[in-house]
Amino acid sequence: MKKNRELELAYTRKKVKKINVQLYKLLERRFVLTNKIGKIKTEINKPIEDMVVESNIKNTLPHGIFDEYVRNIMDKIIEESKTQQSRSKFPSIILMGMPGCGKTTIGKTISDELHIPFVDLDQVIESQERMTITDIFEKKGENYFRKKERLLVKKLSSGCIIALGGGTILNPINVEHLKSIGKIIYLKRDIKLLKKIDLKDRPIAKTKTAQAELYKVRTPLYEATADYVIDNNRLLQLVNQELKTLIIQLYKKKN
Repeated sequence: MKKNRELELAYTRKKVKKINVQLYKLLERRFVLTNKIGKIKTEINKPIEDMVVESNIKNTLPHGIFDEYVRNIMDKIIEESKTQQSRSKFPSIILMGMPGCGKTTIGKTISDELHIPFVDLDQVIESQERMTITDIFEKKGENYFRKKERLLVKKLSSGCIIALGGGTILNPINVEHLKSIGKIIYLKRDIKLLKKIDLKDRPIAKTKTAQAELYKVRTPLYEATADYVIDNNRLLQLVNQELKTLIIQLYKKKN
Protein backbone atom coordinates (compact mmCIF):
# COMPACT_ATOMS: atom_id res chain seq x y z
CA MET A 1 0.00 0.00 0.00
CA LYS A 2 2.74 2.43 1.02
CA LYS A 3 4.75 1.58 -2.09
CA ASN A 4 1.73 2.27 -4.32
CA ARG A 5 1.18 5.64 -2.64
CA GLU A 6 4.83 6.53 -3.11
CA LEU A 7 4.55 5.70 -6.81
CA GLU A 8 1.42 7.83 -7.03
CA LEU A 9 3.24 10.67 -5.25
CA ALA A 10 6.15 10.50 -7.69
CA TYR A 11 3.77 10.40 -10.67
CA THR A 12 1.78 13.39 -9.35
CA ARG A 13 4.94 15.40 -8.76
CA LYS A 14 6.01 14.64 -12.31
CA LYS A 15 2.70 16.03 -13.60
CA VAL A 16 3.08 19.17 -11.45
CA LYS A 17 6.60 19.66 -12.77
CA LYS A 18 5.30 19.47 -16.33
CA ILE A 19 2.58 22.02 -15.55
CA ASN A 20 5.21 24.32 -13.98
CA VAL A 21 7.16 24.33 -17.24
CA GLN A 22 3.98 25.07 -19.21
CA LEU A 23 3.05 27.88 -16.82
CA TYR A 24 6.51 29.39 -17.10
CA LYS A 25 6.39 29.40 -20.89
CA LEU A 26 2.87 30.85 -20.95
CA LEU A 27 3.76 33.60 -18.47
CA GLU A 28 6.89 34.44 -20.41
CA ARG A 29 4.84 34.69 -23.60
CA ARG A 30 2.23 36.80 -21.81
CA PHE A 31 4.84 39.30 -20.60
CA VAL A 32 6.33 39.56 -24.10
CA LEU A 33 2.88 40.45 -25.43
CA THR A 34 2.02 42.89 -22.61
CA ASN A 35 5.38 44.63 -23.15
CA LYS A 36 4.43 44.99 -26.80
CA ILE A 37 1.08 46.47 -25.75
CA GLY A 38 2.90 48.95 -23.53
CA LYS A 39 5.15 50.00 -26.38
CA ILE A 40 2.17 50.55 -28.71
CA LYS A 41 0.34 52.54 -26.00
CA THR A 42 3.38 54.79 -25.65
CA GLU A 43 3.59 55.33 -29.41
CA ILE A 44 -0.08 56.36 -29.69
CA ASN A 45 -0.12 58.27 -26.38
CA LYS A 46 -2.58 56.02 -24.57
CA PRO A 47 -2.38 55.65 -20.77
CA ILE A 48 -0.95 52.43 -19.35
CA GLU A 49 -3.79 52.15 -16.84
CA ASP A 50 -7.04 50.95 -18.46
CA MET A 51 -9.62 49.93 -15.88
CA VAL A 52 -12.15 48.80 -18.50
CA VAL A 53 -9.73 46.36 -20.13
CA GLU A 54 -8.53 45.15 -16.73
CA SER A 55 -12.13 44.55 -15.62
CA ASN A 56 -12.88 42.64 -18.84
CA ILE A 57 -9.84 40.42 -18.26
CA LYS A 58 -11.00 39.52 -14.78
CA ASN A 59 -14.62 38.98 -15.89
CA THR A 60 -13.60 36.52 -18.60
CA LEU A 61 -11.76 34.27 -16.14
CA PRO A 62 -13.53 30.99 -15.35
CA HIS A 63 -14.52 30.03 -11.81
CA GLY A 64 -13.23 26.98 -9.97
CA ILE A 65 -12.67 25.41 -6.57
CA PHE A 66 -9.48 27.47 -6.03
CA ASP A 67 -11.07 30.63 -7.40
CA GLU A 68 -9.88 33.00 -4.66
CA TYR A 69 -6.26 31.84 -4.83
CA VAL A 70 -6.07 31.82 -8.62
CA ARG A 71 -7.60 35.30 -8.87
CA ASN A 72 -5.11 36.63 -6.34
CA ILE A 73 -2.31 35.29 -8.52
CA MET A 74 -3.92 36.83 -11.61
CA ASP A 75 -4.13 40.19 -9.83
CA LYS A 76 -0.38 40.02 -9.20
CA ILE A 77 0.29 39.08 -12.84
CA ILE A 78 -1.81 42.01 -14.07
CA GLU A 79 -0.02 44.41 -11.70
CA GLU A 80 3.38 43.16 -12.87
CA SER A 81 2.24 43.55 -16.49
CA LYS A 82 1.31 47.18 -15.83
CA THR A 83 4.68 47.77 -14.19
CA GLN A 84 6.45 46.33 -17.21
CA GLN A 85 4.29 48.39 -19.57
CA SER A 86 5.22 51.52 -17.63
CA ARG A 87 8.88 50.67 -18.11
CA SER A 88 8.37 50.06 -21.82
CA LYS A 89 8.32 53.79 -22.56
CA PHE A 90 11.94 53.94 -21.44
CA PRO A 91 14.76 52.62 -23.64
CA SER A 92 16.70 49.59 -22.52
CA ILE A 93 20.32 50.27 -21.65
CA ILE A 94 22.28 47.67 -23.60
CA LEU A 95 25.86 47.05 -22.55
CA MET A 96 28.23 45.75 -25.22
CA GLY A 97 31.92 45.01 -25.34
CA MET A 98 34.69 42.45 -25.16
CA PRO A 99 34.45 39.52 -22.76
CA GLY A 100 35.75 40.78 -19.42
CA CYS A 101 35.07 44.46 -20.09
CA GLY A 102 32.69 44.73 -17.12
CA LYS A 103 29.23 44.37 -18.67
CA THR A 104 27.82 42.10 -15.97
CA THR A 105 29.49 43.81 -13.00
CA ILE A 106 28.49 47.31 -14.10
CA GLY A 107 25.04 46.21 -15.25
CA LYS A 108 24.21 44.62 -11.88
CA THR A 109 25.49 47.63 -9.96
CA ILE A 110 23.46 50.15 -11.96
CA SER A 111 20.41 47.87 -11.86
CA ASP A 112 20.52 47.76 -8.06
CA GLU A 113 21.10 51.49 -7.68
CA LEU A 114 18.42 52.64 -10.14
CA HIS A 115 15.97 49.75 -9.54
CA ILE A 116 15.88 48.77 -13.21
CA PRO A 117 15.55 45.05 -14.13
CA PHE A 118 18.82 43.45 -15.24
CA VAL A 119 19.24 40.73 -17.87
CA ASP A 120 22.54 39.00 -18.62
CA LEU A 121 22.17 37.09 -21.89
CA ASP A 122 24.94 34.59 -21.21
CA GLN A 123 23.65 33.84 -17.71
CA VAL A 124 20.12 33.25 -18.99
CA ILE A 125 21.38 30.84 -21.65
CA GLU A 126 23.53 29.01 -19.09
CA SER A 127 20.49 28.68 -16.85
CA GLN A 128 18.34 27.36 -19.69
CA GLU A 129 20.96 24.88 -20.89
CA ARG A 130 22.23 23.99 -17.41
CA MET A 131 25.83 24.26 -18.53
CA THR A 132 28.44 26.98 -19.00
CA ILE A 133 28.84 28.91 -22.25
CA THR A 134 32.19 27.18 -22.75
CA ASP A 135 30.56 23.75 -22.39
CA ILE A 136 27.79 24.74 -24.82
CA PHE A 137 30.42 25.72 -27.40
CA GLU A 138 32.38 22.50 -26.88
CA LYS A 139 29.43 20.06 -26.72
CA LYS A 140 26.83 21.67 -29.01
CA GLY A 141 28.82 24.08 -31.13
CA GLU A 142 28.83 27.83 -31.69
CA ASN A 143 25.98 27.67 -34.23
CA TYR A 144 23.69 26.14 -31.61
CA PHE A 145 24.66 28.83 -29.11
CA ARG A 146 24.05 31.65 -31.61
CA LYS A 147 20.58 30.28 -32.38
CA LYS A 148 19.73 30.24 -28.68
CA GLU A 149 21.12 33.74 -28.34
CA ARG A 150 19.08 34.97 -31.29
CA LEU A 151 15.83 33.58 -29.85
CA LEU A 152 16.56 35.23 -26.50
CA VAL A 153 17.41 38.61 -28.07
CA LYS A 154 14.10 38.49 -29.93
CA LYS A 155 12.26 38.33 -26.57
CA LEU A 156 14.06 41.34 -25.07
CA SER A 157 12.03 44.50 -24.60
CA SER A 158 12.36 48.07 -23.37
CA GLY A 159 12.92 49.21 -19.81
CA CYS A 160 15.81 46.93 -18.80
CA ILE A 161 19.56 46.95 -18.40
CA ILE A 162 20.94 44.25 -20.66
CA ALA A 163 24.43 42.75 -20.73
CA LEU A 164 25.12 41.26 -24.15
CA GLY A 165 27.46 38.42 -24.92
CA GLY A 166 30.71 39.49 -26.54
CA GLY A 167 29.54 38.28 -29.96
CA THR A 168 25.82 39.12 -29.83
CA ILE A 169 26.21 42.04 -32.24
CA LEU A 170 27.82 39.86 -34.91
CA ASN A 171 24.28 39.09 -36.11
CA PRO A 172 22.74 42.15 -37.87
CA ILE A 173 19.25 40.88 -36.97
CA ASN A 174 20.18 41.06 -33.29
CA VAL A 175 21.45 44.61 -33.72
CA GLU A 176 18.29 45.69 -35.52
CA HIS A 177 16.08 44.47 -32.69
CA LEU A 178 18.33 45.86 -29.96
CA LYS A 179 18.32 49.28 -31.62
CA SER A 180 14.52 49.19 -31.67
CA ILE A 181 14.23 48.69 -27.90
CA GLY A 182 17.04 50.79 -26.51
CA LYS A 183 20.47 52.39 -26.69
CA ILE A 184 23.62 50.33 -27.18
CA ILE A 185 26.54 51.39 -25.01
CA TYR A 186 30.04 50.19 -25.75
CA LEU A 187 32.10 49.66 -22.59
CA LYS A 188 35.52 50.25 -24.07
CA ARG A 189 38.47 48.68 -22.31
CA ASP A 190 42.08 48.56 -23.48
CA ILE A 191 43.58 45.21 -24.39
CA LYS A 192 46.26 45.72 -21.71
CA LEU A 193 43.58 45.54 -19.00
CA LEU A 194 41.66 42.73 -20.70
CA LYS A 195 44.83 40.61 -20.75
CA LYS A 196 44.74 40.54 -16.95
CA ILE A 197 41.53 38.49 -16.82
CA ASP A 198 41.46 34.70 -16.54
CA LEU A 199 40.73 33.18 -19.96
CA LYS A 200 40.18 29.56 -18.95
CA ASP A 201 36.36 29.84 -19.05
CA ARG A 202 36.19 31.89 -22.25
CA PRO A 203 34.68 29.90 -25.15
CA ILE A 204 36.55 31.63 -27.99
CA ALA A 205 39.56 33.61 -26.75
CA LYS A 206 41.31 30.98 -24.64
CA THR A 207 44.81 32.41 -25.11
CA LYS A 208 46.28 35.92 -24.97
CA THR A 209 47.04 35.70 -28.69
CA ALA A 210 43.46 34.71 -29.55
CA GLN A 211 42.17 37.44 -27.26
CA ALA A 212 44.30 40.09 -28.99
CA GLU A 213 43.10 38.93 -32.40
CA LEU A 214 39.47 38.97 -31.26
CA TYR A 215 39.96 42.48 -29.89
CA LYS A 216 41.39 43.64 -33.20
CA VAL A 217 38.45 42.21 -35.17
CA ARG A 218 35.60 43.21 -32.85
CA THR A 219 36.63 46.72 -31.77
CA PRO A 220 35.62 48.33 -35.11
CA LEU A 221 32.29 46.45 -34.97
CA TYR A 222 31.58 47.65 -31.43
CA GLU A 223 32.42 51.24 -32.38
CA ALA A 224 30.22 51.11 -35.48
CA THR A 225 27.28 49.60 -33.57
CA ALA A 226 27.38 51.75 -30.43
CA ASP A 227 25.05 54.67 -29.75
CA TYR A 228 27.36 55.73 -26.93
CA VAL A 229 30.89 54.83 -25.88
CA ILE A 230 32.00 54.79 -22.24
CA ASP A 231 35.67 54.50 -21.35
CA ASN A 232 36.12 51.64 -18.87
CA ASN A 233 39.82 52.15 -18.23
CA ARG A 234 39.10 54.15 -15.06
CA LEU A 235 37.93 53.60 -11.52
CA LEU A 236 34.68 51.61 -11.49
CA GLN A 237 32.93 54.37 -9.52
CA LEU A 238 33.65 56.90 -12.28
CA VAL A 239 32.35 54.52 -14.97
CA ASN A 240 29.19 53.81 -12.97
CA GLN A 241 28.56 57.51 -12.40
CA GLU A 242 28.94 58.34 -16.10
CA LEU A 243 26.56 55.54 -17.06
CA LYS A 244 23.99 56.57 -14.42
CA THR A 245 24.11 60.17 -15.65
CA LEU A 246 23.57 59.00 -19.23
CA ILE A 247 20.62 56.79 -18.23
CA ILE A 248 18.96 59.62 -16.30
CA GLN A 249 19.36 61.92 -19.32
CA LEU A 250 17.85 59.32 -21.66
CA TYR A 251 14.93 58.69 -19.32
CA LYS A 252 14.24 62.41 -18.91
CA LYS A 253 13.91 62.72 -22.68
CA LYS A 254 11.20 60.03 -22.62
CA ASN A 255 9.28 61.48 -19.69
